[in-house]
Amino acid sequence: MRLLPFLLALALPLAATGCSTEETSATAAVPVDDGGYALVRIEVPGGHDAEVTIAVNDAAPNESYYLLVSDDHAPGHVGWFDVGPWAAKAPSCRANDDDDGDGCNPEGAGRIASVRVAATGSPVALVHRKECSKDSDRVCTLYYAVLAGSRLPATRSGVVTVTTRDVLHAHPAEIAVMQ
Repeated sequence: MRLLPFLLALALPLAATGCSTEETSATAAVPVDDGGYALVRIEVPGGHDAEVTIAVNDAAPNESYYLLVSDDHAPGHVGWFDVGPWAAKAPSCRANDDDDGDGCNPEGAGRIASVRVAATGSPVALVHRKECSKDSDRVCTLYYAVLAGSRLPATRSGVVTVTTRDVLHAHPAEIAVMQ
């Protein structure tokens, strides 16, 4: 009987450490040029899940922004283009993250992952979550393009934040602003 309290005291701390998830973040400035475009490459450590948030801090009211994502390779089209013809398809594209069909990958620039319209005095936050934990040995490389719905009169300031999570020990993502 004296052995039971000892075993419980030993088992509880071990059980608690095996179930926790650790997270860490990395950030970088990402300007959206006056053409209405920015491109970022993010490398997520193997075995981690990631939440990518790109905030356009000084967006004017009613400006629309699209977040396009390409897995493992740079987008086939780089630079601003009129995303209007694909705007109606955007909600169904975001609901099906694996859809690479023509309607969800406008101009070969990446899948539509998020769409936001700026409100007065608020930053626009474009968010995408990616599960990279299935393959623990391979770095998960993602390319994110921020595309304004129309050309901008001036460059907008932005910040990308990548939060990575892992069951044992989280490592930060690497961020490279490409354009």
